[in-house]
Amino acid sequence: MDADLVAAADGMSDVARPPGACAPTVPLTPPFTLRLGPGVYAVALALLIFLGSDPVYPLLMRGPSEWVDEVPGLEGARRLVWFSMYAVMIGLLVAMRRWIVPALAPQWPVALALAYFLLSALWSSAPGGAVIGIVQYGFTVAFGMVIAVRIGPEGVLKALFLASLVCAAATAVFVALLPAYAFGMHYNTGALRGVYLEKNHLAAFLSYGVCAGVFLAARRPTHAPTLAGLAVILALSILSVSSIALLQTAIAFAMLGYLLALRRSRNRGLLLAALSLATLAALVMTLPAVLAALGEDMTLNGRTELWGRLWTFIERRPVFGYGYRGFWNSSQADGMRAFLGWPAHGAHNVWLQALLFGGAIGLTLWVACYVRVLGRIGAILSRERDFAVLGMAVVGVVNLVWSLFETTQLAHFTQHAIVTGLVFALRTPQFR
Repeated sequence: MDADLVAAADGMSDVARPPGACAPTVPLTPPFTLRLGPGVYAVALALLIFLGSDPVYPLLMRGPSEWVDEVPGLEGARRLVWFSMYAVMIGLLVAMRRWIVPALAPQWPVALALAYFLLSALWSSAPGGAVIGIVQYGFTVAFGMVIAVRIGPEGVLKALFLASLVCAAATAVFVALLPAYAFGMHYNTGALRGVYLEKNHLAAFLSYGVCAGVFLAARRPTHAPTLAGLAVILALSILSVSSIALLQTAIAFAMLGYLLALRRSRNRGLLLAALSLATLAALVMTLPAVLAALGEDMTLNGRTELWGRLWTFIERRPVFGYGYRGFWNSSQADGMRAFLGWPAHGAHNVWLQALLFGGAIGLTLWVACYVRVLGRIGAILSRERDFAVLGMAVVGVVNLVWSLFETTQLAHFTQHAIVTGLVFALRTPQFR
């Protein structure tokens, strides 16, 4: 009976079907399969990066005027946003589930480093917060790796560029409606901070957009929307008056010019290494003049004083450190802030932060992760011709430069955690 029904449904009987012909099969697909294209993932990634950068939260903390340390409901509002973002990331990971193993399997050094920092919660002064923080951080980094493999280098560049355009639009609204806030950073009045608390926060965000836009424009040099968007992002980045952002912009344009000039040269890698060393030597020899031209002092706006104080604490626990988040929740950190006269809540240097959290062991593990990435970046810059892949390599360089002056890694800050995952994806063979 069942065979007759199948034959009738096929529009032919068993007699009418040609000898040897197989009955058509009905594909067994789940009734609610979620199929998302790379463009959807890129847009979702852009919005997650922007929302993960804590935009507009300064208004919750301080209104359009001065700093207020404790505001009722602030943490509740932030957690609501974070939980919503985690729900979206989990949903996207479910949709990308067949990319999870290919994306994460080659990243065992990152997993080892994060496992050690999780273990460091045992000697942290805030063990509960340490466990929650490192789990959140590790999950977000892993999400960045997976979605990078899913959408590829060009998709990642488009997401970074779109995120910066969204940030630029939000900043324009603040400039129009709250100019006193947008340009009113308490000790950097006149520098644009847009929707953030600090000008460097805006500058760091936009620097990735500038880098992505430069290499997207190289792929399509006559595409007017890309060129216009790049001009807007670049203008806002300059208005932030961030010397680090200017350095990043110079790196992006210099790298593009170099790669265009020597795109087909067999000695491109060797020439790049020689040029980089010469540039670094010139920078060291002319550092005071360069800093003066950029409006900086020799302390890098207090960073060198902070690093000197932190080193005295690092020397007290050189092997294992203070545990993840441990130092910054201690009375020692409170005393250091009082000595400095400003509220330092991070080392403003990822590598010192790694020493504080995990000592020499933690630093070694985190450096090992980046040595692998730098090896891949060197190979790309030496041989690759695809501007999307080259652009991702330069994004990795930008990420590394920021790590020298800001706490852009090993801290639960969703935007930076996602970008770190995107950069680590350079080591994944499928990320091409």
